[in-house]
Order: sequence, then C-alpha cells, then structure tokens
Amino acid sequence: MSIASPRTLASIVVFLAVCAFAAFATESQTASAASNETSSVAAKHGDEIFHQRCVTCHNQAPNDALPFGPPNLYTVFRQRTISPQQAETIILQGKGNMPSFRNILSKSDIRSVIAYLKAR
Repeated sequence: MSIASPRTLASIVVFLAVCAFAAFATESQTASAASNETSSVAAKHGDEIFHQRCVTCHNQAPNDALPFGPPNLYTVFRQRTISPQQAETIILQGKGNMPSFRNILSKSDIRSVIAYLKAR
C-alpha cells in the first residue's frame, strides 16, 4: 500500500472544504429564502392590522414630515427613532395618549405590524 503524496492530501482537503462550504451556502440560502417568505407574510398581516388599528391616529403618508401629533410610523425605523424592541414595548404598554394594546393585539400581531413598518 502506498502513502498519498502531500500534494494529493492537500487536494483532498481543499476538495472537502469546498464541498462543506457549498453545502453550508446552500443551507444558508434556503434558510434565508424561508426567512424572507416568513417576513413577507408577517408584513402583509401587519399591513392589515396597521390599517385596522393604527391608521386612525398614525395616518400620515409614508413621506409626510409635517408634525401633527402622533409620530409618522412609516419613518421611525428608517430614521432609527426607536428600535423594534422599544416599539413593541410602547404598543404593549401605551405611551402618552396612546392606549395599551396588550389585551387587543397578540405579540405576534405586534411583531407583524413592526415587520410591515420596517418593510416600508
């Protein structure tokens, strides 16, 4: 039995590394596609909730910068005014004249609204 040359062993190692990377990349792309699809479904659901529950007070158009009271929620994430975690807390607890939605919306519903606003 002959021992493989260092060059052959190096080629095998490179081949195995390429195969492992290709498998990881494919798995990562599949997970990313599933995540994007889930985010899209959540954003669509959030759009429905926003227009049922939030638009009455937060009725500014996406690019409307006129101050009129409640913040323009279309820009809060783009301008990094608040984080998604802060938004979730505000929606759950209420703030100022805004009531708590703790008993009205589920955490999943709230996260869907946030996904919708982040996608805008």
